[in-house]
Amino acid sequence: MNQVLKKIREIRKAKGIKQGRIAEELGIDRTSYSKKEIGKVPLSLDELLAIMQLLDIEWHDLFSGLSPKLLAIRTRLETIKTFPHSAQIDFTDYEEALKRAAEDIEYLLLLVDAIASQNTVKLDTFEK
Repeated sequence: MNQVLKKIREIRKAKGIKQGRIAEELGIDRTSYSKKEIGKVPLSLDELLAIMQLLDIEWHDLFSGLSPKLLAIRTRLETIKTFPHSAQIDFTDYEEALKRAAEDIEYLLLLVDAIASQNTVKLDTFEK
């Protein structure tokens, strides 16, 4: 089972949320949602975002432990959110921070597309 889908299932169960509730929010029946959660049917990006909102989880909750690059991206994006008020920022200027953020977003979009299409990919495929 895909690690992200497994984490979604674990978080959903830990929060005591039934598959039927998520299915209702997505506008599908429980059986269809169950197939998505175990990876038999692809989960769209919109569905993933809706599930994350319903479960009150962030990207890092799903991807932590999967790749050091994802953790680095998370750290950079968290830092950029506070820019220019952060003394911790290690970019030479705001333009460089935006460039890195654009690269990070491009990487995340590729990763989400791969997950959504249920392709079996190694995260190393996207490493630079």
